[in-house]
Amino acid sequence: MIVSDLDDVATVLADEKMFCEQCGAELPLWPPEGIQEHTLAEHRETMWDAIVDAHDAYKADTDLVRRRNFQTQFRAEFVVSMLRHRRDLYEKLVAAGVIRAPAQG
Repeated sequence: MIVSDLDDVATVLADEKMFCEQCGAELPLWPPEGIQEHTLAEHRETMWDAIVDAHDAYKADTDLVRRRNFQTQFRAEFVVSMLRHRRDLYEKLVAAGVIRAPAQG
């Protein structure tokens, strides 16, 4: 699949919600940093050490280019992970032209 642009993903997913598996809090699906911030603030002990360490390093990093690259990669990985579990969102993104479905055959 080809995703046209993460900003386009943001537009399509603007009203989508999810619920925290730990406490049931309603969270916006996009941007995914909000989900991560909630989890790290409220349920840090449930996260893998490598994830916590990477997040802490990101927050402490003052290099804006490196932070932006990390954010872009994080968002792209989130989209791929989310689409593995949410066919409805895949179809919504395809319908909006944000994702071009692979050719069949």
